[in-house]
Amino acid sequence: MTGATHARELITSSVNMYQAVKLLQQGVIDKDANTAKLLEDNKFYFVPTLNVDGVALIEENWSKNKTITPVRKNRDMTVEKNT
Repeated sequence: MTGATHARELITSSVNMYQAVKLLQQGVIDKDANTAKLLEDNKFYFVPTLNVDGVALIEENWSKNKTITPVRKNRDMTVEKNT
């Protein structure tokens, strides 16, 4: 399970870690039979932040401007105004 795959998906890192902790709690601490079997039979990989550079870019822009600015801009687009 990966989090922060794209730059603006900041909350997914927390969701990823929540799912890891929940899975461990249910399988190991609470001794839920289904979850324990799931943990025994499978391997799980949790990567909280896949796109470190994208997250850093968003955090840097947020701290400077207090707004998230678009990374890409379509410069070829023209807007016609009716006058």
